[in-house]
Amino acid sequence: MHSTYVLFISEKLGKRYMGASEAPFERLAQHNAGKAKFSSRGAPWTLKYIEYYATRKECMARERFLMTGAGRIFLNRLLKRAEGYPERELPDHCLEYRIL
Repeated sequence: MHSTYVLFISEKLGKRYMGASEAPFERLAQHNAGKAKFSSRGAPWTLKYIEYYATRKECMARERFLMTGAGRIFLNRLLKRAEGYPERELPDHCLEYRIL
C-alpha cells in the first residue's frame, strides 16, 4: 500500500512537508535523522496526516495536489478539524486516512 503523508514543524522552520512513501513511519525516522536534504534543517518533524492508496500513481497524484493552493486549503481545514473534513474532499480511490 502506498501513502501520502504530511509532516509539520512549528518551532524551527514553521513549514510543512508533503511526501509519498510505502513506509511513512520509516520515512519519518529518515527525515528526523537528517537523511533528506530539505527536512534535515527542521528536525524533529511530526507526522500529522496520512492517506493510503493502492497504487503509486494515485499516491503521487495526491501528493502533487496537496502542494497546490487548493491542497493547502484542504490541509489547513483538515488540521483545524473543520466540519466535513476530510471525508468531503477525499478522492474516491483513497483507501484510508488518518489524522495523527
